[in-house]
Amino acid sequence: MNSLHPRLEALGPAVCLPTVGMRLPLRLSPAAGSAEVALTLYWQLDAESAPRRVDRITALASQEADGLVFEALVPRGDLPGGRYRLSVTADMPDGAATTDLVAEVWDFAAPSTVARLSPAILRSVALRDLPRAGEHAAWPGDTRLVMREAEPRAGTSLDPRDLRQMAEAGALAKRVVRGYQVPELSAALLEEAVVFGPQNVVASRLGVLEDSWRGAKTMRPEELALGPFRTPRAPKHLDGTPVLTQRTAYLARKANYYHFHAEHIAALLQVELLRKAHPGLDLFALVPDYAPMHAESVALLGADLGPAVTLDGSDFSAARLVFPSAVLGNAERANDPLMAEALQRIRRNALAGGTAHGARAVYVSRLDATSRRMRNEDRLVEALASRGVGIFTAGGRSYREQVLCFADARVVIGPHGAGLTNIGFAAPGATLVEIFQASFTLPFYPRLAALLGCPYRCFTQRDGDEAGDPGSWTLDLDAFLAFLDPILARTA
Repeated sequence: MNSLHPRLEALGPAVCLPTVGMRLPLRLSPAAGSAEVALTLYWQLDAESAPRRVDRITALASQEADGLVFEALVPRGDLPGGRYRLSVTADMPDGAATTDLVAEVWDFAAPSTVARLSPAILRSVALRDLPRAGEHAAWPGDTRLVMREAEPRAGTSLDPRDLRQMAEAGALAKRVVRGYQVPELSAALLEEAVVFGPQNVVASRLGVLEDSWRGAKTMRPEELALGPFRTPRAPKHLDGTPVLTQRTAYLARKANYYHFHAEHIAALLQVELLRKAHPGLDLFALVPDYAPMHAESVALLGADLGPAVTLDGSDFSAARLVFPSAVLGNAERANDPLMAEALQRIRRNALAGGTAHGARAVYVSRLDATSRRMRNEDRLVEALASRGVGIFTAGGRSYREQVLCFADARVVIGPHGAGLTNIGFAAPGATLVEIFQASFTLPFYPRLAALLGCPYRCFTQRDGDEAGDPGSWTLDLDAFLAFLDPILARTA
């Protein structure tokens, strides 16, 4: 018998969330030989003499140098909100070990509770911080499935003439040319997870999945992360292992064309890869109720999504849920290679059922744009049309027709904007020509062109005096056409 009395300690806060419950990490030392630990939890309100509830559970433990590490997984059940004295006892062959804690059971229905509660107190967990699958074989908690390691990429190598002209226009070239890192392609595998409402806030007993809401904090206050818990509802349960492919709310009319492809379409391709890599998980995609154009895009992608389920905005739970990293985009503005692969697959599938009918050089118009308007774009369009350049506007076209408009293009031209995503549908090796404002140079499309194997050129317009109309700018037509004409001549 071990001469040392066993010691039990909590490794994290004892916080029980509405609907979700509590996941309390614990360590028992010295290390014992058993892989299972029998736990008894006594919940007692300060004003009461008898326990309000007693939970008896068994936890799987992983062996570490300084003891057994495991988690107490406790449902919220009928516990009312309040501060509890929580006594946790672990029964082992060598004797029992007990630790006494103060546990918070949150009830967010009261506005006063919400007002004093911050996301930090609520607890959150980030995908990047989850233990990598396989590192803790016996760990029963949430894990990270890694599909591709992070990899550094060289920055865009601009044509020296474009780089010089960018500098002369007063733009920050380093935004475009600096190296970057393609992030790890991974997925959170969460146990006993709940997804709240149309905002798709994800929580497990570790807390709120930070990646499911924090990335959108510039568009809404952080306190919205608490919103789903204020009036907790009984979530409907989904069998199998759903994969959430839409972060935050899906707003069909406001869905940015670039981000729809870079995040959602790429995530659908990641679902296919996950299903191939983990056939035993019974994975299937959770998808939004698509607008017709987006539904056509998904159909042309043709990814294996399993028996996909359409989200209806209600809460739901699952014994296991997957949150793929592709939905996140990246703070480094690093296009994931999955986006390029998805665009090329969509092009192939569109051509299998149709014929390319666009020009060899296509200009992506922003005449209907409400921001960053080019004040003399109508004159540019006239000059380009006289050179045989096709003028593309998306209005009134089906998604397949849009793809086929670019499928034969050898040159794609346009001001910076979501429409340049269509370079992914152009002929292999097509040249992308991007028009920048000096104050608005971003690396999205040079990096996408590099992933597609497409040459890239850019023209940077010096910022002018746009007094009275700060949302617009004027292109130096003569300088731009002198820049463009040799490119068109080489690809004629």
